[in-house]
Amino acid sequence: MDSGAASRGVALVAVLVVMAFVSAVGLGLLLITSIEPLAEANHESALLARYAAEAGLDVAAHELGERSDWDAVLTGVAASGLLDPAGGMIGLPDGTTVEAAALTNGATCGHPEPCTERELTAFVADRPWGPNNPRWTLFGVLHMARVAPEAPPSLAVVWMADDPADIDGNAWRDTVPAADGSRGPGACIVAVRVEGFASRAGHRTIVATLARADPECRQGARVVSWREVF
Repeated sequence: MDSGAASRGVALVAVLVVMAFVSAVGLGLLLITSIEPLAEANHESALLARYAAEAGLDVAAHELGERSDWDAVLTGVAASGLLDPAGGMIGLPDGTTVEAAALTNGATCGHPEPCTERELTAFVADRPWGPNNPRWTLFGVLHMARVAPEAPPSLAVVWMADDPADIDGNAWRDTVPAADGSRGPGACIVAVRVEGFASRAGHRTIVATLARADPECRQGARVVSWREVF
């Protein structure tokens, strides 16, 4: 092969390499520009779900502060007067529906099927309190359109449970102060679980504890702790 042909061959290979590189860069930029809006939309959906969960917690804290009997809430006898009833099915902002019982079971023992007594009282990593594990009772649903009509669709599902620090072994009763006014662990404290839902499968969960402020444990409620569950 003469030197001219060799040079042309090298040039062709170089051109092909450059074209491949340019094509790869172009595809990468195209992929980035197509992914960024999706990532941004998913991030916005997650934020909406968290805002809904925080709003649900605020409403629950306000209502519980007005109620003198928390045991009626823990047993499900007293439903929320501010939140919407859940009913059998809950319509989610992404267009799907889910059974309220399945959500409650998932919150309580990690799966949509009914929880067994063994699961309810087991000592496991995420529920290490055994017989004092929270047994979540559905309190109601907050549809954000009620409080923010212009906001994108989102909602919050709210549950109540006895605080696991309450070691009386009764998941349906909040311990009250002793006759001398002293409070044992978990007395006058309940747990609240709120799951926020938005479009694009946006989902965030907050678990908080609320405590009474008055000595007789009959009124008021303040958030003493809360954390986001992933």
